[in-house]
Amino acid sequence: MEPDNVAARRPIARDEAEVGPDGYKRRVRFEKPHASVYAHPKVFKALREIAAAQDCKPHDLYLEGLRLVLKAHGRDFDALNRGE
Repeated sequence: MEPDNVAARRPIARDEAEVGPDGYKRRVRFEKPHASVYAHPKVFKALREIAAAQDCKPHDLYLEGLRLVLKAHGRDFDALNRGE
């Protein structure tokens, strides 16, 4: 007889909805959207230094930049971020 927690460790069978038409598995993230920013490592180092000097996280600086770009184009970041 196996312990109750062994059943939880068994692999879950993948149904065809998780495999694309080309045969590759597709990863779907339901918990949060994802975006990547590509820049030279020196850019990210500078952002970390600025964030440390301002006692915040680099993510806060990314949001500040998004607010500035959207404001320059007549959009409201906070309203869009709330889904309005």
